[in-house]
Amino acid sequence: MRFRIWFRFFYNSNSFSSKKNDELYKTGGKLFSVDGNEEWIKNTRNKINKDLTKYIKFIFDKPYISTHKGQLVSYHKNLPDISPNFIYLDGPAPDDVIGDINGLSFNSKIIKDDDENIFFKKNSRRIVAADVLLYESTAPSDFFILVDRRYSNSNFLEKNLIYDYKIIKSIIFGGKVTFQKKYQPYP
Repeated sequence: MRFRIWFRFFYNSNSFSSKKNDELYKTGGKLFSVDGNEEWIKNTRNKINKDLTKYIKFIFDKPYISTHKGQLVSYHKNLPDISPNFIYLDGPAPDDVIGDINGLSFNSKIIKDDDENIFFKKNSRRIVAADVLLYESTAPSDFFILVDRRYSNSNFLEKNLIYDYKIIKSIIFGGKVTFQKKYQPYP
């Protein structure tokens, strides 16, 4: 499962042989991609090998602003009803998040003065997506999260995930943080 479209995944997936595709399909390997931007979904659909579409479910859903323990976060309303082994997090884009809380939003905007002149140009706020937390309590024992260059989101997850994880932070190729769920024996 992934949040936002990941072109590198699809580029690498295009090299799959049809035999590998058939094996993947039989074993239940599927990709669910949730994105708040229809253009990204359309663009990605046009770039992937058509043989791979039977493995991919694109879900368009505008994320909304919310809070988690007093912190601004975003959530999607329509998540796939699955227990993912793997989540790749590189979205949503801040300007795709709808709403505000007490006047705060993730969106970039222009703030004007009383005379309608530009007073301040606000860049988008660093986004924190909290959807991963909704999956964690029912995730399988091999649950793995990869966060791509979203350091605020990685810090948020590190402080808010409930299970123990092996966390690896890397700055190679622009940076990534991985969370590998440690073995959780049943009581």
